[in-house]
Amino acid sequence: MIKFLFSLFKSQSNSTRPVDERLKRLINMPPPSSKLYLNDIDSSRPEHITLNSTHSSPDFDINSSAVFATKEQHEALKNYFRLKGVSVQFNYESVNMTGFFDEAAEVLIHNAQLMDKIVGQIRWAYRKSVNNIKIVLDNYSKPEQKQIRQILEKLYKYTVFARYSFDKTNNVVWLSRQESKTVEQFFRGDYLEWFVLSRVLKFAKKHKIALSISRNALIKLQNHKKYELDVAFICENRQPVFIECKSGNYRTDFGKYQEIRKQFNLPEENVILLNLETTQSEENALTMMHHITVCSVESLEEHLSKVML
Repeated sequence: MIKFLFSLFKSQSNSTRPVDERLKRLINMPPPSSKLYLNDIDSSRPEHITLNSTHSSPDFDINSSAVFATKEQHEALKNYFRLKGVSVQFNYESVNMTGFFDEAAEVLIHNAQLMDKIVGQIRWAYRKSVNNIKIVLDNYSKPEQKQIRQILEKLYKYTVFARYSFDKTNNVVWLSRQESKTVEQFFRGDYLEWFVLSRVLKFAKKHKIALSISRNALIKLQNHKKYELDVAFICENRQPVFIECKSGNYRTDFGKYQEIRKQFNLPEENVILLNLETTQSEENALTMMHHITVCSVESLEEHLSKVML
């Protein structure tokens, strides 16, 4: 070790790179057993990364994969935050795709307008600790009634309800809520995060893009402010992307993401606020006003192509 340090300092006179920068580069090199994380750091562009190619190919079954629910998979993001002086905590299981949350989320998102009031009833039931939920189908048209029953039956199959029954005489569907905090959070808004997570992974798989991804990461900035990142990911040789997912009021989060964008010196397209309410013209206006990207479910893939390809 002494000989190594001596040779390192001796070589300083023949190098334009300062010794502390060379040591920083050495310290930040990942161990050879790492999977999806920093393979090399360009000190002149620390926000760009190269992912280790070992096991980084997105050749996986999205709907039955726990490959992302590991410490190693999160390492690229962890190292990025560390280089920026930001501490981070991950929940590895929040990106475990072996369950049915992403499939259930797809069902809700594709039928968002029709299911809006019913999701509201389910949220109310959780708030008030009401076990049984009554869906009066007469409040809907005949085609909608059939569609709602199919949707609820499918969600019951995915076990986000404890019980499903149809009272044909009174044209009523009865649901029993799951006594599960995870399912409660799913209906409170996590379903949009699961949808976005699934879409990002499908996009990566389709275009053979290596990435490191997280959901619900908790970060602490240098000014000691703490934030949760709904979905965050970083692709090879790209800057990270942060996506805020809002199933309800989205107007309260512009300041949060403006600060995050400034902290990490990111372009507008890398900080995305996705919601279920805005039209395309509103998206363009809000993006211009608040200097982050505002998008809808329909325009998400278009924005992913800008930051991932």
